[in-house]
Parts: sequence; C-alpha cells; structure tokens
Amino acid sequence: MRHISLRAVRLGLGAGLLLATLSSAAFAETALTAPQLQAAHNAGQGWLPRLTRTLVADGVRDLRAGIYWRNVERAGTYVFDDPTTTYPDALSRAGAGMTLTLNAGHPEYDDGHTPHSAEAVAAMAAYAAAAVRRFPAIHTVEVGNEVNAGNFVSGPVHAAGIEARARYHLAILRAVYDAVKAERPGVRVLGGSAHSISGRYLGDVFARAGAEVMDALALHPYTTPIDLMQREIAYLRRLPGAADIAIEITEFGYDGPERPAADHLLRSYCAFALSDVHKVTWYPLHPRGDGYAPLYTERGQRTQVGAAYHLVLSELAGRPVRDAADDAFTRGCAFGPSEAPTHIVLWGAPRALSLAAGVLARDATGAPATPTQLSPDVPILLSRADGGPVRLGEHVRLAPQTRRADSAMQFDLPRDREARAPADAFERVLRTGGIDAPLVTRPGQETDGVPWRPYRASQESTFPRLTEDYLMTARGPRGPVDIVHRYHSDTAEALLLDLRLDPWEGSSDGVTLSIRAGDRTLYTSKLTEPLQLRQPIDLAAGAALEIAVGPGHSAEGDYVEYRIILEAR
Repeated sequence: MRHISLRAVRLGLGAGLLLATLSSAAFAETALTAPQLQAAHNAGQGWLPRLTRTLVADGVRDLRAGIYWRNVERAGTYVFDDPTTTYPDALSRAGAGMTLTLNAGHPEYDDGHTPHSAEAVAAMAAYAAAAVRRFPAIHTVEVGNEVNAGNFVSGPVHAAGIEARARYHLAILRAVYDAVKAERPGVRVLGGSAHSISGRYLGDVFARAGAEVMDALALHPYTTPIDLMQREIAYLRRLPGAADIAIEITEFGYDGPERPAADHLLRSYCAFALSDVHKVTWYPLHPRGDGYAPLYTERGQRTQVGAAYHLVLSELAGRPVRDAADDAFTRGCAFGPSEAPTHIVLWGAPRALSLAAGVLARDATGAPATPTQLSPDVPILLSRADGGPVRLGEHVRLAPQTRRADSAMQFDLPRDREARAPADAFERVLRTGGIDAPLVTRPGQETDGVPWRPYRASQESTFPRLTEDYLMTARGPRGPVDIVHRYHSDTAEALLLDLRLDPWEGSSDGVTLSIRAGDRTLYTSKLTEPLQLRQPIDLAAGAALEIAVGPGHSAEGDYVEYRIILEAR
C-alpha cells in the first residue's frame, strides 16, 4: 500500500432532553467472535532485536513479516545465516509466532521478476516449504502482496491485465499451498492478496476455484470507508465461490497523525469484527517513513495508536461481539456475553448521550473521556467500573434519532437492477429524457479509471457513476444524464436539508442542481463553486423530495464531491 495515492485510487425533537431506551433487538441474533490482532514488521529488511524484545514483552506475540527468498536460496540450497533470515528463531524463544509473507522473486529464476514460468513457480513453492520446515514460529504463509495493484509484482505479471494477473497469482498459490501442506499440514495459507475490495480481481480469483487453495483471503481494504466496511465485505461474499471464505485483514493503517489514527484503529476493529473477519494486522509496527502511524517508536515506546492497539488486545480481542447500533446512523459493537456485554464501542450521527453512575467512558487510547453526545468519527469505549455488564437502555441511553437520511452512511450496494437498497432511505437513480434507470452495483477495477472497490453506475457504462462521497455526471444520446437522490415520505414531515456539493475545478462548465418537493421546485442553480445549503423543507404525506445533479452543456470534468443529510426539525 505504501506507494499508492488513495486519492488516485478512489478517484427538533428535544433530543437533548428526552432519552430513548434501546432494546436488545438492536443486537445481531448470532454473536460473532472479535478478531485476533497482529502487527506488520519489516524484519526481513532489518531485524531490530531490542524493539522486538520490547514488543513481545508488551504482549505483541504475532507478527507479519518476510524472509526474502533471494537471501536464502543459493545455487539450489537454502542457507539461513543472518539476522534477517533467522529472526523466527528469536520469535520462537520468546513464545511468539508469525505470518510469512511470500512475494518477491529470485534473480536465478525469471530474471528476478515475479515467478511466472513453471520452473520459477515450483522453486518459490519449494522455498516456502523449506521456510516452514526450518521455522516452527511460522504458523501462516501469505502468498503475494496487493497483486491487483501492480506495485509489488514485476515482469510479465505486472504487464498482464487483471484477469491474467489473477491466473498468475493462482498458479503460485496452488503450488505453495500444496508444498506447504505437504511439509506442515497445520500451517495456514492465505491467498488473493488484494489491495481494496476489488470485485473484478477477486471475482476472477474465486471463479477459478481460488477458495480451494487458500485457508483465508488476505485483504488490504485501504480505500473502503470504515462505515461502509460491512457492506463492501458483504458484497465480496456475494461473488460466486466466495460465500464461505474466511477473511483476514493483513494490512490496515492510517496515513496521518497518531490521535485520529487511534480512533481509526478502534472503529476499524469494530467494523471488521461485525464483518466476521478472523484476524487483523496493523501496519506498521514501527516508523517506516511513509506517514503511516506506527504502534511503537524506534526506541520501543508505545504511541497513541499503540495504546489503542493494546486496549483492543487486552480487553476486546477474541471475545463474543454483536452489533450495538440501533439505527442506520449509529455504529457500534457490544463485546462479551449476549445478555451481559462488558464493553460497548459507539460512534455515529451526533445525538445526546447519558451514562448511568458507575459507567466508565474512555477514548480510543484508554484515557478517561466525558462524552455528552456521539461523534461521527471519534468512538467511545464504555464499560462498568465494577467490571459488570453495561447495557444500552439501562446504563447507556441515547437521545431519539433526528436524522432521517444520509447519503454517505446509508450508501449501499444493491443486487441486480434494484434502484434502492433496503437499508437506504434514498432511492438513487439516473434520469435522462424524463426516464429513470437504475444505478447498478459494479465490481470495481473492471477497467482503467474506475474505483478499486464496488461502486454504482449505469447498466451500460461506468459513466455516470456514484460512490458514497462523489458523483460523476454524463451526457448520453438523449441528452444530459442526471443523478437523482429521491426521499419518499409516507407521512407529512418537517425536514432540514443539509446539502454539500463541491464541483471539481477542472469541470468545463460546472454542473446543474435541481431540488423538488412533491410538485414544487424549491431550488435550481448552475454550480461552478462549492455549495453548502441548509434549507427547511415541508414534505406532504406521500410526496417525494428529489435532488438532481446533472451536467452543463458538457460533462467533461464533472466530478462532484457531495453529502446529503435530512434531519427532522
């Protein structure tokens, strides 16, 4: 992930006074198990014994790291003879284990490129078997690293298209799987190795029976927003052959300062837990010079992210977990027995929060907190001072929800030609020549210039398209194609529309905006500059609110960041 730009890849009701009791129906019926934790070490590039002793003593006993094939095989023999190739022995002595990453080529095979010939593939598999034979600390082998991205492959594999790259990867995966299982059947083999939840690439992997030669799928979902993680992983499981695949997140991290990185870790962990992910690996363990927030300093001191990691490791990992959200605008996890959870993590659309006596509130680092309302991106961890159960409605109360619709938090990936996902308050359609057409779910990365994760677009083309935070308009044979968000109301409602549109400065002539409530036009404009609109709207029973964004005379450069929120007033 380290060399990829995420920007390029992604191209009223008295809420402060009345407190609502949340029922146990908010929880999922079946408890999941919260994932185990791992950390990404670059031990194969530079073994740091003092730091490693510190982190192992600190409870971090599972690492993801590499041993470079080129440093081991010499003229057909395997020589493990320096700290970067023998460090798994030190892990064994410390009672730690590791996932071995297997990716880079060897200069004696295929000119050092990613193996693609039968000879090179067999040689890499033989090396993997030699490594697991030599080192008991290796409990898992991860084959490949972000194969679909291209940054960590070379030669013909790099030059190949997505479908061919999946074939190359599966040839290596099958050979390694067979070799490793023959040597040590209990060692797990991870495959797929995808940057982002790329439906096209992963679809190719599973269509070719990839699930048969992997114990789990390795993902690096850097481009997926946390609040959409469950939906995108659910989409992945809809791919033919992927329904029952185990998933490990072998890299996740935060490119930025420590404090928001700690929040990111705790929120991500909850989202992964509710997605039935088995293990998650924070990247990186220590500073790598790429801006990603590490768990430790070079001297072995915990960072704020490290504090969050240890909070999860010591209090949440491996415990039963259920969904703690009571609506579409709240996110959260309840950890512990279903009837008596001991920890609750919450964040979401702002609304007042009240805690009973004896309830402890902490931030992501474990520091005491005094929250008065939920935050959309800063989670809180709630528990009892006496270690007893903490229950929503009894010990934690939230004000009634005033949010009625949210284009980002409710963005979903409907099946087939459905225009509206069940959990989405908005019907999202295309309109051209007065005729509506569905915005269907597309897999991601199926061609150049589209997102590397699932998105929505027309049935016929990748334009126009829509994600949770941007849209791109188009002009078709029948004229301009508008993207319409439609909110239906069964009863009369007094709403507050909070609308943000930010057209890209490279748009040739801006975009058009039209807002209608029932048969009334409330707003029309042509936009070339950002717009922030807050407007009261009275919607009659049975009426619909429509917000349509379309191109001007040209659709060239019509990339628009957007957010639409409806609140009761």
